[in-house]
Amino acid sequence: MVPALLSFAKNFDEFGSKTGWGMLIVSVAALTGTPIHGALLDRYGLYAPTIWAGSNVLTGASFMLIATRLQFRRKRT
Repeated sequence: MVPALLSFAKNFDEFGSKTGWGMLIVSVAALTGTPIHGALLDRYGLYAPTIWAGSNVLTGASFMLIATRLQFRRKRT
């Protein structure tokens, strides 16, 4: 994730900011993911956390695809 974020930096001064924002997003996901999985597992069994994780992976992949397309358009023009 960090290399993808750093590709948006226009100069070296922005590297720290881009890396920090990326780490913030990852840390929030890491801190909230485990309790959500535990609650889903206790309440609904094994399939609910699996579906939750799969939907998160698809959402993340969609965001990465959108970011890649936007970056490609910006560099092409």
